[in-house]
Amino acid sequence: MSRTPLSWLKKIAAQGHLSMNENLHAAWQSPSNIAIVKYWGKKNGQYPLTPSLSMTLDRAVTQTHVDAMIDAPEKGLVSVNGNHDHPFLPKLQQLYEWMAGEIPVLKNITLTVTTENSFPHSTGIASSASGISAFTLCLLTITKEILNAGIQWMN
Repeated sequence: MSRTPLSWLKKIAAQGHLSMNENLHAAWQSPSNIAIVKYWGKKNGQYPLTPSLSMTLDRAVTQTHVDAMIDAPEKGLVSVNGNHDHPFLPKLQQLYEWMAGEIPVLKNITLTVTTENSFPHSTGIASSASGISAFTLCLLTITKEILNAGIQWMN
């Protein structure tokens, strides 16, 4: 018998391993980079058309915190920095939807994201890349917390 991820969450909650109203938290920091030679254009989705050369900036970081509610009425990624229309939300939403397709537990939680950079915006430093990196690590950490509560997923 196949069960939906939400039914597995409810089963684990009923066993006392995880509260359905419990908030899960994850926080990560990722370094940014600056392009020395920037690629020009894209092909086949997000792949660069030409090579690039960049340098990682250890002190220019993006700090991201994700809160996940297991049994909130609204599901999915709902806000960035408290804003439901934040300009970075569509990029994170696209990644979230792809990851939720690969990791079913993510479809049944509500996520709010708080993120900030240690450097000014629009300076040529790649804040999108470091933001997406930190967000990805947060999603994987939350997935691990849920799976460590004893959930076994079935497709």
